Amino acid sequence: MRDASTLADNLHFLKESHR
Repeated sequence: MRDASTLADNLHFLKESHR
């Protein structure tokens, strides 16, 4: 279950993109 890791990565990417 590596969903958490993927979610965290996606969140970080989204945050950076939105910055």
